[in-house]
Amino acid sequence: MTYVDDNALEVITALRLVAVAPDGTLRTGMRFETPDLNKQDWRPQLGPDGTGYLLAFPQTATGEAEITAFDLGGVREGWLARVEGWPASLGFGPDGRIYVTQGQESLRPSRILAFDHEGRSLPIGSDALPVAATSEYVGAGPYGGPPPPVVAEDGTTFLVSEEGGTTVYGLDPSGHVMAGWPYRDTVGLQWSGDCYTSTGGVCWRSDPAVGPGDVLYLLHPPRAATLGGTIVAIGPDGRVRPGWSVRLKRPGAEFRSVVVGSDGTAYALAIEPETGGKSSATILAIAPDSTMLYTTTIVEP
Repeated sequence: MTYVDDNALEVITALRLVAVAPDGTLRTGMRFETPDLNKQDWRPQLGPDGTGYLLAFPQTATGEAEITAFDLGGVREGWLARVEGWPASLGFGPDGRIYVTQGQESLRPSRILAFDHEGRSLPIGSDALPVAATSEYVGAGPYGGPPPPVVAEDGTTFLVSEEGGTTVYGLDPSGHVMAGWPYRDTVGLQWSGDCYTSTGGVCWRSDPAVGPGDVLYLLHPPRAATLGGTIVAIGPDGRVRPGWSVRLKRPGAEFRSVVVGSDGTAYALAIEPETGGKSSATILAIAPDSTMLYTTTIVEP
């Protein structure tokens, strides 16, 4: 939240929401004071309805993070939620619900917490889950901590961990673990970036996606140097869907991201190695039954 311009260091001390109408008209919200970055790290996030949220992180992993909501009128009165630990960000579900993963890196247990649009705790969070939370980021800066659960349109949630490779708990909208879960795999999730953090690099974990029918999509890296990465679809019963997974044919090729359309088509971005140390980028459209609908290369080496 700081940047250097013309040798001057500027520290952001306040935020404003700005709404842009379809005709280009601007509405500027009230000034929202933020914590002093010299004393406390924080990060903002925008919800799907235009509400802004500020996560103020504790000094230690055993402290409490504070979540504040603000809109064009400023801080929303009475809105303050507290979560133990260092949640990386918020997840959003139906009816304005907000979801957070509570847990510490590599320590059991983990929990999913849920809050309503007014910041009140809801009884649809999970019980303690026997799995360790894992970070979505490795590197310098206040960006570590467990990512939020993946939230489906009906409020079904998935807590995704890399304990033991990959471990996923699927919970129904009332917060109970569904039959057939957890899903497990011996390989972890795909990461991207410069993962050599000893030299100052940073690395981000790929984001899972959920589609119609509460089908969860995960991206796995190549299991061997002679293989390509895979995308797998897991049904609401916790089992891999018939016909899946889909593997990239080229050794070392990786799936980097995936989104799912309303018809269940998965659109995945693949990065494939080319000659001369270069890479290409291709979008793959995959039908719910794993049939390849088409591929489009968007970046040539």
